[in-house]
Amino acid sequence: MIEALLFSFFIELGWVPTEAIASYDSFYSQENTFYIEFGVDVEWYFLRIGGDIRTYAWAVGMPSFFPYRAEYVIYCGVEFGPIMIGWRHLCSHPVVPYGAKAMSTNATYDEFFIRASK
Repeated sequence: MIEALLFSFFIELGWVPTEAIASYDSFYSQENTFYIEFGVDVEWYFLRIGGDIRTYAWAVGMPSFFPYRAEYVIYCGVEFGPIMIGWRHLCSHPVVPYGAKAMSTNATYDEFFIRASK
């Protein structure tokens, strides 16, 4: 039974050339945003569970950076061959380092999905 358990993980680094965020009381635009993302996935027979966290940061002179937002994703689903039916929760929260003012807003939503893959 345990031999069917498969763990996988990833790390991803990326660059967002231009970003704009609007809220009810403010708007800001930022160029050259960087992010780092860590994720994990567990498969057991046809059940799949996983999640990841992505943190966005601005470069403020090397080697310094200013993290300002974190996005979280958790999901679970069942796979039938190339078809996966599942649920996903996504949320975004401001990161406020050193007591600075929050530069982004909170957001959250749930998704139910059907995905076909190869």
